[in-house]
Amino acid sequence: MARKCLLLLFLCAPLCHAQLATTNDGRQLLLTTYWRLTDEPFESQHYGIYRATDSHWTPVIHTDQGPVLSRPFLSGDGSVIAWDRSLPGFGGIFGNSIPRTLTQFQGLTAPASIGTYNLTLSRNARFVLSPGYLGLVDFILLDLSTGRQYTTPEAPTLRTFGVANDGSVIGLAATRNGITNSVVPNRVIVWRPDTEPREIFRSDSVWNLWISADGARALIETRTPARELWWVDIASGNRQRLAQLAPDSKINFLDQINHQISNDGSRVLYVWPSQNTMVWYWQTGANPRPLAQADEGFLSAVLSGDGRIAWALTATGRLLRITIDTGTTDEVLPALPPRLDWGYAGTAPGSAMIFRGGSSPGLRFTVGDLTFPVIDETSTDSIAIEIPWEANPQTAPMIVHRDGDPFELAFDAFVERGIRPVIAGQTDERGNYQLKAAQQDFSALVTAANPAPAGSTIHTWFYNLGPLDRPVATGAPGPDDPPAKPLAPLGCFILTAPGTPGRGLEIPFLAYAPGLIGVYQADLIIPADWPAGNALLICDVKGAATSAWLPVSHP
Repeated sequence: MARKCLLLLFLCAPLCHAQLATTNDGRQLLLTTYWRLTDEPFESQHYGIYRATDSHWTPVIHTDQGPVLSRPFLSGDGSVIAWDRSLPGFGGIFGNSIPRTLTQFQGLTAPASIGTYNLTLSRNARFVLSPGYLGLVDFILLDLSTGRQYTTPEAPTLRTFGVANDGSVIGLAATRNGITNSVVPNRVIVWRPDTEPREIFRSDSVWNLWISADGARALIETRTPARELWWVDIASGNRQRLAQLAPDSKINFLDQINHQISNDGSRVLYVWPSQNTMVWYWQTGANPRPLAQADEGFLSAVLSGDGRIAWALTATGRLLRITIDTGTTDEVLPALPPRLDWGYAGTAPGSAMIFRGGSSPGLRFTVGDLTFPVIDETSTDSIAIEIPWEANPQTAPMIVHRDGDPFELAFDAFVERGIRPVIAGQTDERGNYQLKAAQQDFSALVTAANPAPAGSTIHTWFYNLGPLDRPVATGAPGPDDPPAKPLAPLGCFILTAPGTPGRGLEIPFLAYAPGLIGVYQADLIIPADWPAGNALLICDVKGAATSAWLPVSHP
């Protein structure tokens, strides 16, 4: 485990998902995830930590409070597990915005004197380090084998990042003015109990620090302003720059809880955040080289203590086990989205549901015994399914799974019989919801650069318009001869701006879209005298309305 800076506390929600930890030999693995094992009970906000031993998965801990579990730690021999649990924020001068974390253990009982906040263990689980709460109090180092407790050296004060198996602590020299602030330029300090602090590196901006388990080498990430990753031999002072990249506004190479340096410091694993399709590997006496590649990108990667096994999780949920010396890569888990979020589409039978968060062919969606067919899995960041026509309003969870995968995603799915139209579109860079429509001849989409001419007929698409005047089988596209028409009455109006008088539009064609699944097509005639500009389109079914902006040109 490792201490995060205050900035990362605020950003923990997006950064702390899909974290990994492994043992010295790489045979055991911890994974934080929204997934659950197939025999676990349903939790609407499930999040858990799971342990793999020789590819057999067991739950470690889970919660129904969402992603409040982070920083998984697995000791080198696999006997101790630890993690952080986020707690509600506190008041005072910071209001309620600063989260607290409680470190919890399996296989170890930490004395009360060390506290519970954001604790750090050495890889052999002998030393436990308390970084001090938000830098307001000094760090404490405790030797669990002897019970001896150490406090921070008087000079310099340290903002700590990690601890080695011999008790060596790595951190930044700091000043104390109510809150610990790193001195500028940043000075990297290694302190071993009963010795004097030693400066090993200096830079204008140090963002992350790692120390090898044997306390002999360090890994340092800097920004000056380029991003650089440095390897340092602590005894000799020798250093080598492993990687460099222009500024990219990302937080760090990988979340700091991932072990990126082997126990003896001779091997390093890292990923460029803005070029995360590649995992890189370096060992002493050689140049960095690509270790694994995934077009979808990597979410997380971790290196075993002996430096011979790497685990990597991709953005589509593929878990890879890489034997470094032979270059062999095994896919331990097939693709399963690490998380899915609701898109903008339907909740009524016959309509499409769209989920954001990744896609890969072969997923199955079920609610009870009812299958929701996949209708579009071509996108890399979304997937569309159809709500079966025979579906009834229910509260049973939706299960997303893949044959042969021990894990599945489970979340609440809402199906309703009521008509609540949703017009297809997308949000632009200014936050405005823009209509998705085709020009009259279907030659192109309507866009700000290619607006719909006044007097033309545009083709728009809707979800949630409900039952049809003729049966269409679940998974079947809309017929065209004759088309299947929705029973619900749809009316559309165009306005020059919100709150201004609107004008009703003619709808010469309205049907379950021929050749498509889960969407309805409505053709709208724009008045010939309508002025150029961004018009507001509002469509309504018995008081339930949907709206989008429509760019119009005037000849």
